[in-house]
Amino acid sequence: MATSPRVDADGALLLSKQGLGTSDLEQILAKVDADKVRNLTLDGNCLDTLSPKILSFLQLPLLRALWLDGNKLQELPKEIGRCAFLERLHLADNQLTSLPEEVGELRSLKALNVSRNKLSALPSQLGRCTLLESLWLAGNPLTELPDSFRTLSSLKMLWATDTQLECLPDCTGSWMMLEQLQLMNNPCLKELPSGLGFCSALKKVFLRNTPKLRVPPAEIVSQGVGAIKSFLQQRAEQGLARCWCARWIFAGFERVGKTSLSRALRGLPFNASEQSTDGLGVENLNMDAAQLTKWLPQDGSANDLELPGDEETLQASMWDLAGQSVYYLTHEVFLSSHAVYLLPWRCDRTPPEDAHIGTDDHGKSWRPREGEERKHVDSNQLDHWLSCIRVRSPNAAVLVVGTHAETDERGNKTLNEEERNALQDPKEPIALSLRERYPGLRLHFFLVDSETTYGVDNVRGDLLKMTLQGTAQPLPMVVPKDWFSLQERCAKEALRRVSTEVKELPLLTWNEFQQELASDCPKVRDAVKFWHLLGDILHFGSSEEKDAQLQDWEDFVILRPQWLADVLRCVVTQTGATDDIRNRGGTAKASWLATALKPMGLSEGANLRCALRLFERLELALRWTEGDSGDGDDCYFFPGLLPQGGNRLSSEADMGATNRREVVLEMPGGSRSVGLFPRLLLGALRDGKLVPQKDEAGKPRWRAGEAMLITADGEVLVEILEEEVRAATVLRFAVRSVKLTPVSAGDPKAQLREGRRRDDALRNAIVEALAIITSSFPGLLPASGDDLTQVGAGLLRLICPLCSSRSGLTLTAAEDSFCGLAERPICSACHQGIEDIDGDAGLQRLLGQPVPFSEKSFRPILRGTVISIGLVPQVKAAVKRIEGTAEGTTAAAEDCPAW
Repeated sequence: MATSPRVDADGALLLSKQGLGTSDLEQILAKVDADKVRNLTLDGNCLDTLSPKILSFLQLPLLRALWLDGNKLQELPKEIGRCAFLERLHLADNQLTSLPEEVGELRSLKALNVSRNKLSALPSQLGRCTLLESLWLAGNPLTELPDSFRTLSSLKMLWATDTQLECLPDCTGSWMMLEQLQLMNNPCLKELPSGLGFCSALKKVFLRNTPKLRVPPAEIVSQGVGAIKSFLQQRAEQGLARCWCARWIFAGFERVGKTSLSRALRGLPFNASEQSTDGLGVENLNMDAAQLTKWLPQDGSANDLELPGDEETLQASMWDLAGQSVYYLTHEVFLSSHAVYLLPWRCDRTPPEDAHIGTDDHGKSWRPREGEERKHVDSNQLDHWLSCIRVRSPNAAVLVVGTHAETDERGNKTLNEEERNALQDPKEPIALSLRERYPGLRLHFFLVDSETTYGVDNVRGDLLKMTLQGTAQPLPMVVPKDWFSLQERCAKEALRRVSTEVKELPLLTWNEFQQELASDCPKVRDAVKFWHLLGDILHFGSSEEKDAQLQDWEDFVILRPQWLADVLRCVVTQTGATDDIRNRGGTAKASWLATALKPMGLSEGANLRCALRLFERLELALRWTEGDSGDGDDCYFFPGLLPQGGNRLSSEADMGATNRREVVLEMPGGSRSVGLFPRLLLGALRDGKLVPQKDEAGKPRWRAGEAMLITADGEVLVEILEEEVRAATVLRFAVRSVKLTPVSAGDPKAQLREGRRRDDALRNAIVEALAIITSSFPGLLPASGDDLTQVGAGLLRLICPLCSSRSGLTLTAAEDSFCGLAERPICSACHQGIEDIDGDAGLQRLLGQPVPFSEKSFRPILRGTVISIGLVPQVKAAVKRIEGTAEGTTAAAEDCPAW
């Protein structure tokens, strides 16, 4: 350097990214006024060692912080321990294989960063740094942390992502100041220490992508840090019990062989007169280690699996969903991310006439041609169910099972050997196509015949192997002993109540549940929420102890899940009942519901109130005040049971081309029946921001798949339209201002304000819709920042409402506040662009740029300009320039984006 390096007023010497080697640094430091240096920044250089001259400089009494990130250091000299006054030491992104024991002499150290090195172990002497507050260990092949770490009583943040850690040291009573624990992407992590439950300051725990974690179970982790701490406290106080529970869900159209397959997997004989499942069938299969060893694959692939021990059994709960179309509305209640799915489809060439075994690209009932060869997997029988599973459980394991592979119900031969070989070919094109269209799902393809038992062993073996491997949830789960005892008592009580001698409802108010079954369980709400997530019992109320003020009918427990299916069938799926509700415009009085529920013993008092609350909690109905007649008989609105058919509700007068904004969301797979439209409609009405627009007779303008809503202030009309277009479900959102403010053609600022007001309406509609979709259908939207137009990112995509093209339209994430929409959508297919509205095309360029990524929030943005929900600061500045433009603006307002 020609001149001596400068030390700024804060005592910082900045030498970052200058390509300095050891000798270069020695020369520079020799010219520095050492008495002024408090912070030395050397990151991004080429240092491969710290020479004695450099170490001598580092031992200065005023030096507090040292940054050596991104160099080539392979060893840290033991002399580093003489830097007694050092408070911050950053060594990330080097090539260190070990740290010297002398690092423990840095008694003033408050922050240490050794991320992304090659450290396989840490010195126990590091536990002497009792003032250490922040410790970064990410990206090292560490398998354990020293027990001495329990003495780090000042520790506030531990960042140990992307390591090989299996556990953490017991920190009971020591890490009381710990606020944040980062343990993401640790494939070997098995458990957290009980002591974390007593870390009172702990507010954030990150455990994403820890597939082997068993303590606490994933069901507890999903509830947040409070539930994790409570679980670990109970573990310390009560001890733990191992729980081997699994759920297998059989889904598929009627008469495809779901029930027969379930019987075959349990080792039961084929029943030729088996009746179709009505509602939900649940059977339990208990298997000890000996039975599992017999049924698991014998090719050695299951040799390393952990099996239940003495007096332990794997308890598989087999849920058989009815395949009739009337039950589709309720199926989403029972789908779970904690289950392995079996999806049977008929592969015989001549299925019986009463079997509804598929839907075509338009959602119509479909049947194969008589005698048609079967050499390809039949996607018509699978798309609907794969979409339903995907939106609820985007990473589920699904066993796609072709049934009737040898014989049909009439004893006729079905497939020949050539056809069976073709269907089981690993390169079968339709199977490959399904894997591409549903990339998150782990699809496995099989052929069986439940009557002849052909292929049953293969399905059962792989199903058990995937279950024990923790495909749906890690096994065994480890829970407090009291929780396990509670689950056993609930199962026995459920059987007692539904027995023919007793015939009591398997329904208990929260107070009854506590008194009769959970009097000895101290954290009963945590336990109930855990078993609710697993589907053993169902709790509808609050998971918080503080909410004990809820009424009995608002807080109740169902001991037998299949009983819930029977309740729903009385109202939502029985033909007569559903027709009555549709004839009433999708509404039903409480008195009518009481009559419909009478066979279930839910026609009066607290039982009726529980049932009505149940429909609301399952988001099947909404208490509808506009339908109340003032006679005290409450009215309930069922958005999934609106009238069907008829002409389009909207007209040119409602939704003309002028004064209109529109955006289109597409979901491939012909998946209308997943319940997206009813859920969106119910969510839109729940908070009162939108109300139905009424016709001349005062009736709401809505029907199945279409709704005309208006904002509470009566200013903006919103249309939500669900359509089947080719092999996809399309949701079309359009808004129009009802109360227009007259604007002079020569007043660009007024036109700008009016356009932005209209844009806000569509923005709000889309934001509300996406919020509902995100919470109810996690598989529809990808992770923040993913491109929804790409295969595998998510099922939901935006398409151009003008030409239906998907090219050039991208959803991504953005950080800032929302803004309005462009006046005209564009895409590379229809080539409609944004005009130059401020003289320098600044806005056009800004809207065409990718938006900075942030995980803070999900904001859909269409690059290329269809939409801009999510406004970056540069665009804000462009808007301000537009608003401040002189009245002589050259852009024609009607051709501009509405800013």
